[in-house]
Amino acid sequence: MASVRKKEIRAALEKAGMMKMDDNILSKCIALATSTSLSPDQMGLFWESFSLNRNLSHLDDHCFESFRTALIKYADERSNTTPDSTITSRPTKRSTPPPSVTPPAKRKTTLSGEDGVPTANDEGRRRVSLSPDVPVNKGSGSTALYDDRKGAGKVMETWNPNNLPDAGTEQRSNKPRCTVSRGDFSTNTTHRYRYMNTTVEEVAEMLNERLVQLGQMMKERYALGEDSAIEGEGSTDSIAALEAVGVSRQEPICCIGRICNEAHEGRLNATSILLEGCRGESGGTRVKLDMSHLKANKTPFLLFPGQIVAVEGLNPSGRTMVAHRICDGTPPFPVQTTADELLKFHHGDNYQGGSPLNIMAVSGPFATSSGLNYQPLWDFVNKVQSSKPDVVVMTGPFVDMRQEAMKSGQTIVQNDDGSETLLPLETFFAEQISAVLQEFFSGDEVGTQFVLVPSLHDATAEWVFPQPPFADAKRNPSNDLSRIPGAENLVTVGTLDLDTVNVGRKRVHYMSNPCTFKINELVVSVTSTDIFLHMGISETNANLPPGSRLEYLAKHLLLQHSFYPLFPPIQGTNLDMKKLDQIAIPCQPDILITPSKLNPFARTALENTLVVNPGFLTKSYTGGTFATIQVHPIKRETLEEFLNSGVELPNAVASRSKVDIIRI
Repeated sequence: MASVRKKEIRAALEKAGMMKMDDNILSKCIALATSTSLSPDQMGLFWESFSLNRNLSHLDDHCFESFRTALIKYADERSNTTPDSTITSRPTKRSTPPPSVTPPAKRKTTLSGEDGVPTANDEGRRRVSLSPDVPVNKGSGSTALYDDRKGAGKVMETWNPNNLPDAGTEQRSNKPRCTVSRGDFSTNTTHRYRYMNTTVEEVAEMLNERLVQLGQMMKERYALGEDSAIEGEGSTDSIAALEAVGVSRQEPICCIGRICNEAHEGRLNATSILLEGCRGESGGTRVKLDMSHLKANKTPFLLFPGQIVAVEGLNPSGRTMVAHRICDGTPPFPVQTTADELLKFHHGDNYQGGSPLNIMAVSGPFATSSGLNYQPLWDFVNKVQSSKPDVVVMTGPFVDMRQEAMKSGQTIVQNDDGSETLLPLETFFAEQISAVLQEFFSGDEVGTQFVLVPSLHDATAEWVFPQPPFADAKRNPSNDLSRIPGAENLVTVGTLDLDTVNVGRKRVHYMSNPCTFKINELVVSVTSTDIFLHMGISETNANLPPGSRLEYLAKHLLLQHSFYPLFPPIQGTNLDMKKLDQIAIPCQPDILITPSKLNPFARTALENTLVVNPGFLTKSYTGGTFATIQVHPIKRETLEEFLNSGVELPNAVASRSKVDIIRI
């Protein structure tokens, strides 16, 4: 029995990325697992998070004590947050009213409008109730542990390198101060498409096409070619002659290829790195990469499977290349805007009027693991109502199919009379998400706009990456249930109720995952797929400056021109290789929002891009975090110097921004 448990724990830790582990450390881990009552899978999950946040690849005597202390703390917190009742237990009525904005009772939708579309005067539509005295339903399940959380509203981290002042909320307008648009970016997925029909040959072709495309960018950017060694002779920046992968030479050469894992699965390590060339020039040849020279010279590097790189080094045998230098890719072109447009957006009366642009970023899950109670979402909505941001970027999952209640089909809401209704997934989305947005806009004039991005864990979205935006079911006027006597209170099946929010003007924007869009002049890129975690459990690195690993991960997204440069993808990502063009990053964005399981952070990448991980709104049974971003305007005097000149100025958002990571 002991030997079986030993094998299980070793397998779980190795699967989570632990490179090496001697018998002494393994014995200590087994003892820890026994004393804390953690399963092998739980040990593996904890090591995954612990190692990523501390940039560790193995466990030794030096770092075991910190691992032991953190694991015991994790086990204690886990035991203290075990719910008293089962997750799928029947919901109970809230005994106390919510603090501010309140969701109404069960949706009763009729199709009495023209062409079957509900109108603002429909009797069956949801009624507005902003009174805190109205007891309402926010879903099923207990929120006792969430309600008892500590540090609500606390600023967990602030990124403000230029000491910019806080704009406050007193002077914020109730009218829209910005425009949100998809811009001219052709990379966004706009509609549903057929998937799960890609052949192995098509996958190979798309991978080769991407390798050739990025290789050509590096050739043009860094003048890689046959004459590059002669042109740079005598210079410390000289580049060796370009050769196909697998060609043996006694002198230094430069090869362009894709990083592959010799082991085909698991985490990449320094002994399993392969470089694969393109079909045309190299015939798909693979050679082993020897990183010993880079390690000996303390040269920092970070590599992961699927990464397109240019490697300079020696390959005398044709089978192993000793890397001397590595080029990680080419940076995309930064965004620039004319001074006339910047002056209009930053100081125009119909736009910012000289005050900062305020953005809030939040990511699901929006309900705790103890059930399908959306109290955290309503708490966030109350924060939005009081803060009056210009734009709120919300990423899924909105209806998380990883929830135990969701897996068992218990999508239950409680009615005002105490009865319960089992709802279809789409109707549940309408009850818990669309209702929130409709309620938010139902009162006084509000200038805030919302951007909704789905997740691969959303039960009401397409389960493929790239992922099309949320879309309502097509309504057929001939199927108007309200024409049937006695059926006027039936819930409309198959619709997310998205049309009820954008009544009068566009206030909620439904974007794809990933997506790139514009807020005034700002270019914002968003993906809800946890690419930082996926890259983190697949990469190998050495000699990175302390605390710089997250910056390196963010930088590689931009250098690889892709929201998901990792290949093969992590299990569950369902990457459609035919759509690689639609997960491309079209330009260097001003703001990159990437929610991740890793610690929330704000960093700069390639100097001009502000990268924000807002964290998740809920973590297991308790609350998580969200982010606020303030982008200050460029001074009027600076812009007026370039008026009517046609000169384009860099947006330089990173240098004029302030980010706060806040606990819900």
